Amino acid sequence: MTGSGAAVVDASVALTVTAEGIGDDVSVSPGPITTLPRTGASIEFAVWAAAGAILIGLVGAWLGALRQHSRSARGA
Repeated sequence: MTGSGAAVVDASVALTVTAEGIGDDVSVSPGPITTLPRTGASIEFAVWAAAGAILIGLVGAWLGALRQHSRSARGA
């Protein structure tokens, strides 16, 4: 008998997942143990998208200020 906190050597678990749909049955058993695949968008994409949106906003504000300045100069 092992005490609490003792490591268990050569432990394993067998898991089978079965799903049933309309007329379809699927059963999956484990294969070789691997890491989980990466999902979702990368953080680099989000950073570049945010930087691009900020840059577009700044250029738009700058162009708006130039247009406003030229209108006020023509009116004077």
